[in-house]
Amino acid sequence: MARLSALWLLAGALVRAVVSWPLRRGRALQAFRDNYGPEGLLPVSSDVHRQLVSAGGCTGCGRCDRVSSGTAVPLSQLLRGWTRSLPDADICAAEFAHYPDAELARAEELCPFGVPIVALAQMTRTQAEQMSRH
Repeated sequence: MARLSALWLLAGALVRAVVSWPLRRGRALQAFRDNYGPEGLLPVSSDVHRQLVSAGGCTGCGRCDRVSSGTAVPLSQLLRGWTRSLPDADICAAEFAHYPDAELARAEELCPFGVPIVALAQMTRTQAEQMSRH
């Protein structure tokens, strides 16, 4: 009898969890935004997550720095540091703005590890825009 009662309670908990899951998910995402949004940590899509992970391929070899237009922050430093910190997206986007799109594309061609520099620059700009709205 105890076993049957335990199974009944377990089945009831499972049904409640499945039914309430969509409601909890929406509240959890809003709680995340409320807690971390002011710090610049916004939830990201799976595409943005993949782009952030792709920045990890940069080893700082410096080949992309050859296309530099004399900016204060070398491109390799932007890729290794600032693209990995979403709260710094506004600063990073401002630094990427010093690089014309043609230079970013050339730097991407020079990268021996295939880091998608152009996509990372665009992602950083988008994140900075989203942060300014919050």
